[in-house]
Parts: sequence; structure tokens; C-alpha cells
Amino acid sequence: MKTTPGLPSPFGATHNDGAVNFAVYAEGAAALELCLFDAQGRETNRIAMSDGGNIWHVAVLSDLSDSLYCYAVRRGETVQYASDPYARELTAIATPARLTALRAQNFEWNGDRRPQIGENAAVIYEAHVKGFTRLNENLPAEIRGKYAGIAHPATIGYLKSLGITTLELLPVFAKSIDPFLEAKGLTNYWGYNTLGYFAPESEYAITDPVAEFKVMVRELHRAGIEVILDVVYNHTGEGNAAAAAQSFRALAEKAYYRTSETGEYVDYTHCGNTLNSEHEIVRRLILDSMRYWANEMHIDGFRFDLAPTLFRKGASVTFDHELHRAIVQDPVLSQLKLIVEPWDLGPHGYQRGHFPPPYVEWNDRFRDTAREFWKGLRPADDLATLMLAHSHRAINFVTCHDGFTLRDLVSYQHKRNEANKEDNKDGSNHNHSFNCGHEGETEDAAVNALRLTQSKNLMATLLLAQEMPMLLAGDEAGNSQQGNNNAYCQDNEISWLSWTNDAADLGDFVRKCIALRPALTGVVHPQIIRPPSGNYHAFGLLLGKYIVLMNSSAGNVLFALPDTRMREFLRSDREIRSDELRGVYLLPARCVAVLKQVNGG
Repeated sequence: MKTTPGLPSPFGATHNDGAVNFAVYAEGAAALELCLFDAQGRETNRIAMSDGGNIWHVAVLSDLSDSLYCYAVRRGETVQYASDPYARELTAIATPARLTALRAQNFEWNGDRRPQIGENAAVIYEAHVKGFTRLNENLPAEIRGKYAGIAHPATIGYLKSLGITTLELLPVFAKSIDPFLEAKGLTNYWGYNTLGYFAPESEYAITDPVAEFKVMVRELHRAGIEVILDVVYNHTGEGNAAAAAQSFRALAEKAYYRTSETGEYVDYTHCGNTLNSEHEIVRRLILDSMRYWANEMHIDGFRFDLAPTLFRKGASVTFDHELHRAIVQDPVLSQLKLIVEPWDLGPHGYQRGHFPPPYVEWNDRFRDTAREFWKGLRPADDLATLMLAHSHRAINFVTCHDGFTLRDLVSYQHKRNEANKEDNKDGSNHNHSFNCGHEGETEDAAVNALRLTQSKNLMATLLLAQEMPMLLAGDEAGNSQQGNNNAYCQDNEISWLSWTNDAADLGDFVRKCIALRPALTGVVHPQIIRPPSGNYHAFGLLLGKYIVLMNSSAGNVLFALPDTRMREFLRSDREIRSDELRGVYLLPARCVAVLKQVNGG
């Protein structure tokens, strides 16, 4: 096997004129070796690499398309094995480190183009690749829970029928295995433990994760649906300082991770380590990763987990930061949808309202206000004001992957996380949930009727507000996690969407609300309508030809109508009626109604 000194960049393994060039950043190493393996994980060769000033490299003049590899890093008498941080495909084989596949990638995009959905028109659907389709019997068994399951016409048709424009996927980057969960028979199902920032998770593929991910994106784009990735650039899956080195720690621990003056790991994420975005090599990793997924994988945007961590200098969050400037000055990245979770767990970590354009923030204030309003604890003006806000710098939501599903929100006062084997101590205790009179599942018709109405009320609140909405996958189908509000480790029926729930009525209501959005968003001179009685928990919104009325109180509320003929367009508690309405309208307790002006009225 012939080798040459190679080239110092780009990082990772790149094919060049019949050779494969390997380059990796490593600090303080006495020697580095490229370790080659066959497809079964048996080592076949070791090749010494050249040091180019912390960038180690070698070029191999051989066909390596069936080979796997990792790096051996020698410091003194110690040898550590490291996965390639720039791996395009990480396999499940971990002998002695997670191995990288070297297959060449040729893919036909067939003229693929980004849908470029405007923020005013976007409706986001947050889903887990595996959980979204794992139990869907309308799909062939072999593609359920896979990228191919989302690419299937039945899945895409379902998203289109709802009116979804943008699919936001929980982390799809190759993830590490958590020993503490594995010991309990659990796994990090959500995937917020990234090991490879360029590699699609192979668990969600049948044979070829890169090609199958691209097919998924291409087919969604053909249907006019965007793809946004939830990305974890704030910490890695290597764990805390006591955990075994897998990649970054073996190569350049002090460069990749934030450490204190005494050498201890700084932890702004409560995940054991924090990536050091003040170091050039980390910024390059993040930017190279983003550009790869944008340019090579054709995705449409990113949702940044615990985003303030990315823009810290020392302990302070600042947007006078090299990473921020590089993102907003990049001609491709700056044009994508860039969504942030605007808080982390470090000092002054709650940064909602402070992220500058082009970032769009998750709006937890809307979530909490909507929940408390329909629980009868928040005044009408608080919610009405948020529903009319239209800065286009916020993502409204009432549920997300982290917390109760919509069905559980109206079915449980208290979390039920015993399956996580943490004595029910994990997960939030502040959910603003309401069980509608019975804890958990019940056959009581009155309780279930109220739960359906309250679910519709929350969906209407989300979908009829001005800012961009995000739905949690399965909420429209009444999906439950059995009261688990932290199902990160539940790779089973707790987390997988059930497609057998009898929730067609709720799904139809959600479709109608989404279809109504274009008529309500961007209306000139919207107005808040208050009932003559001054009821503290009821309000209306006058939006062009429509009036949206909401009443979270326990009694009926009378509203005065404009001097025009109107009809019911939508009700959360029953079917609409065709009678013409004039003068006044009686809205029952815990109900949403949408009225529409009659043409010529």
C-alpha cells in the first residue's frame, strides 16, 4: 500500500486522483497512525501520519472503498483511539473506536431546489426520524423508523394533508452510546449526544445513511417541504471527564472543550462538557459541518440546541463573536432558517429576546402563557398580545419533544417518568398541565370530551397566532407518552407515535386551522375585542373578515359583534352552524370560535 506525505486540509478523508487523503487536528501527540479495518472490523493495516503543526496527514494510494478507519494517538506510553471528527459515515463498529466508512458517494439530485418557504407561510412540524414512522403500518415494514420511511409517499402525503411546510428533525447526526443508560437497558433516543458532526445516524438507514438521507431530503423538497435539523454544537457525546475518550478528547481535549484555570471541564449544558467555540478549530468544525449539511445534503436550516453556549466568551454571552459573524456573513448559511433555543444552563443563560437577525427564537413565553390561559390562570390580554405579535423573530409552540405531548398536557397533573429509572426525579415539575378532572387515561365521556376541546383550544391558539408555529409530531393525532415528560431514553412505544388513536376530529380541526392561517397572518390593523362584561379570561381578535373568540373561563361569555352579517367558521366544542349572526354572540366556557364575515355583509 503506497503512501505520500499528503495535504494538510481539508480535514477528514477526501478522495483525490486515485488517492485518499486523511487529515486530522491533534495537539501534543508524539505520533499518530491511521488504522485501517475490513468491513467486519478486523484491523488490516496501520500507517504513520506526518505532523504539519498539529495537523496530521497522510495520503493512501489504494482503493479503500471497502475499508473502515480510525486514528491511534500516542502520547508517551499512552495510546488512545479516536473516531474522525470529520467522518461522513460512522459505523456501529467500535473496535477500538467508532469506525468510519470510506465508500465513495455519488448521488443524483435531479435538479433539487430548496422550497424557500417564507416565514409568514411556514408551519413547522417537529419529529423524530425513527419515532415518526416506526409504528406506521401504512409503510413497508423494512422502512419504518428509517429515512426511507419519511421519504415514502404515504408519509409525505400525510404531512401535505396537514398543511406542514417545514419538517424539523430531532438530531440526526451520528450519536454515541451512553454507558449509564445502557446499563439500565435504555438508550439516548432523542440523540442529543453527537459524536459525528458530518455523519447521518446509521440506525435510521437500511444500508447507506448518506444516500438515504439525501433521498429523504430530495423527496420532501419535491413536495415543497423544507428540512430543518436540530443540531447540538454546544457539547459532544463523549460525556464528562470521567468518561472514556472516543474522538475529540483523544485528539485535542484542551482545544475542543472549555476548561477552567485548574483544568476542570466547564459545563454550561449539564451534559458533562462544553465545546469551546472560542477556539478556531471548534469554530471551523461547526462552520464546516453547517456548510456540509447545507451544500452537500441540501438541508434548509438549523435549530441550535442551547444556543447561548455557542456565543460565549469566557462566561459571558456576546454576539461580538467570531462564530456569529462567520454565520451571518456566509452567503449560504445566512439565507437558511436559523432557529435558536435561546437559553442554556450557564450564567445569564436565558437570552430570549436578545438574539439578533437572522436568528429566530423558540418562544417559551407563548408556550407558558397559552397553557396558563387555558388553565384559567392567565388574563386574556396577556395571551391576546402574544397572539398579535408579528416580529417574525419567534417560533410559537405549546408543546415540543421536551415535555408533555398535547394529549398528556390535558390528561396529567403530574409527570409519570418511572420508566426512565430515575425515581421520577427527572423532567420538569412546572408543566402548567391540567388533567380535566381525572389523572391519566379514563373512559369518562365528559372528561374525554373536555380534553378534546382543550386540545383544540390550544391548537387554535398556536395556529391562529401571527408568529411562525411549531407543532409536535403526533399532537394532531392524540399521541400520548403515558405521562412521561422526559422521554429522551425511551426508544419504544412510549416515544414512537401511535397511528391507531381515534383522533380524526382533532386532526381535521388542526388542518382547518392551518388552512385558515394565510387569511389571518399579516392582517393590517388587527384589533383586540373585549367582552362587555369585562370577563378577565375571554377575548376576541378582529383579523380582517374573521373574528377569533376565546374563553377560558368556567362560564359563558357574551361578545358584541361588528355591525355586519357573520357565520361560524370554526368551533372547538361542536360542529359549526350555518345561522347568520348579528349583534351578539354567546361563547360557552372553555371554547374557541372563529366567525367569518358573510360576503356582502
